[in-house]
Amino acid sequence: IGELSEPMKFPYRGEWHWVVIKILDEAPVPFWDVEQLVSGEVFERKVAERRKALTDSLVMAYDPQLNLEFIGQMVRSIAQALDDTIASGIPVGIDPEAAICTYHGGAMRLRDLQNLSTRGKRPTDFSDSSAFVDYLSDKEIPFRLIVEEARKAGLYERPDILQVVDFERQDQLISNLKKRAVDPRVTVTDEEARAFYDANPKSFLTYYSYEVVEILVAFEDLAKQIREEIDNGADPEELARVHTIRKGVGHHGGRFKVEIKTEFRDLYRALEGHEEGAVVGPIRLPEGYSVFKMLYNSGRQVKPFDASEQRRARAFVKIEKMNRAYLDFIATLRERYPVEVYWQELETLRDESG
Repeated sequence: IGELSEPMKFPYRGEWHWVVIKILDEAPVPFWDVEQLVSGEVFERKVAERRKALTDSLVMAYDPQLNLEFIGQMVRSIAQALDDTIASGIPVGIDPEAAICTYHGGAMRLRDLQNLSTRGKRPTDFSDSSAFVDYLSDKEIPFRLIVEEARKAGLYERPDILQVVDFERQDQLISNLKKRAVDPRVTVTDEEARAFYDANPKSFLTYYSYEVVEILVAFEDLAKQIREEIDNGADPEELARVHTIRKGVGHHGGRFKVEIKTEFRDLYRALEGHEEGAVVGPIRLPEGYSVFKMLYNSGRQVKPFDASEQRRARAFVKIEKMNRAYLDFIATLRERYPVEVYWQELETLRDESG
């Protein structure tokens, strides 16, 4: 306690920063406070180790060999292309059936990247051979070998998997039929959009906007102490300058605005329902323990009917009309394909099974 650290790198919100730390106090952390976090970290580490062991064993068993000459030719053709080639992402003049990798018992062809991509990438996303080779080695090839192993294990023929695939196929068929037979017939006029806006003001309210003084700390005991000091008349802004660990707000005395479209989503939810002047906390947030004073609560007002809200109103009306059109479409299908339900037989089956 009281010691000052040397400058050191510290990860925060996905970026590295240089920090200097002074120890002000220490407190034991009960295991149950961090049990879920520790268990999650251990589980993720063991999963990663097992995944790597599986991948390494498959690479040894299948011995994948990249066709480096073909990959270099393909990447050069991408670099020379004047525009994005074809929808599949395969450059014009490159054979989609060409093997980019061979392994014991099979080959991975260029066209397979459209079906097996684990990250939604396409060949035209790469203009460097080494980057493409690294991507194939790290992502696509292990994924393909796992699929091959699943096929060998007979998982392709398991009824539960086939049922899921069949359901997915049916969902896609229904979705595409709806897009072709129903959606194009639905139109929305300006008058319909305005009528919906006037009749549904609650659908066009602004979001709450807040201004707060917040003190965010790492330990619950310290947060309770800060709340007690505020209740006894201490200035929250002075306490924030000393204690808050919220990035970028300490020099403002912990004072900042919180809106729905910010990174402070958890704090935003904690602020809901509190009036101006209220002191709240400690509240547990993912970043620590928060004590805050509400300075301003905007409330909610109806947004003006500008171009943005007109688009939203049109979207609401279109969704409603599309749903009705879909029900009408189903009614025409019932007329085209008459359905008879044998209710008595169903009752008999229910009685026998019950």
